[in-house]
Amino acid sequence: MKIRNIFFSEKYFYLIEGLKFANYNLLLLIATFTLNLVFKTDHYNGVIETSTKANYLTRNHEDSSRKCDTCLQEEKNNVTNQNLELLNQDFEHQIEQRKDSNIEYEKNNEQKENINREYKKEDNPTENSKEFKYENGDIFFGEHNNGNRNGYGVLRKSNNFIYEGNWKDNILINGYIYKGDFVGNGFAKVLYKNGDVCEGMFLNYKREGKQDCGFHDNSRYSGNYQADKKNGYGVMDFSDNRNYAGYWSNDEIFGQGRMEFPNGEWQEGEWKNNKMDGNGTYQYSNGAKFTGSWERGLKDGNGVLHLPDISTKFLGTWSNDRGQGTFYMKYDKTCLATEFNGNIECNKEPVSKPSESN
Repeated sequence: MKIRNIFFSEKYFYLIEGLKFANYNLLLLIATFTLNLVFKTDHYNGVIETSTKANYLTRNHEDSSRKCDTCLQEEKNNVTNQNLELLNQDFEHQIEQRKDSNIEYEKNNEQKENINREYKKEDNPTENSKEFKYENGDIFFGEHNNGNRNGYGVLRKSNNFIYEGNWKDNILINGYIYKGDFVGNGFAKVLYKNGDVCEGMFLNYKREGKQDCGFHDNSRYSGNYQADKKNGYGVMDFSDNRNYAGYWSNDEIFGQGRMEFPNGEWQEGEWKNNKMDGNGTYQYSNGAKFTGSWERGLKDGNGVLHLPDISTKFLGTWSNDRGQGTFYMKYDKTCLATEFNGNIECNKEPVSKPSESN
């Protein structure tokens, strides 16, 4: 019994020890499995995390790319919009310029209409305005009185010339004579109210360029006009028989020119405000000639008066047309003298000119 107990005890001892060893190995196996599981889990989590991060970065890159594409498109749209705005602004500016041009054009047309209203009365014909046809082919539309052209009317002649304006007893006394269409521009002959008559080029009803004019005081002018005034070179025959050929400015003699007088005298040189002003020469009818300085039509400054006898002259200085200087006379005599209007008076008795030997 005792032996059996011992055997039993040893048997269970080894069993227990075996179970302990088995339990130890099982624990070791469980621990190892657990560690592997943990390691694999961490590994998989790292892979997943890395993959997730990669996906996140990829998505960010794609989003950034989309944003960059959007930015570029927006920038292109902004540039396009700016260009469109500039084009619109330029177009609007051109439209404004055209409006200004149209306004200026309308103003010019209004001015033309105002200037021509005195002559063009077709818009408001009177009861006496009628059309008359003549045997020679001429046609007149206007006012008649006692069978004659009286008042405003337009005569269209068979040779294509047009007489337009105010008539008195079949005679055009104030108006235009032209060929073709004339609305203040082009070649025409104009009869003014004061009796002046000019023929030449016109611009906006004003004389411009070459003109031939006869004035109511019987003077005549042939030359250049600018803005309805004598400007440039022209020749004027005055009513008092003076003749001037030279330059003009704003209807006045200005610049180089020559004036001839009916008594045969003439003066030539620089002019200002219709008078000699500057250097010039005056030729007297008695043969004397003055060459020197002028101011406001009077001899003023240094000059020389050559007398008819070529051996005599007066050399001096003038002020208000009166000269003080030396009179060189015949026979080599001189004197201090005064000159006025061609008359020379010695202040003292003439003396002989010193000989060269002295």
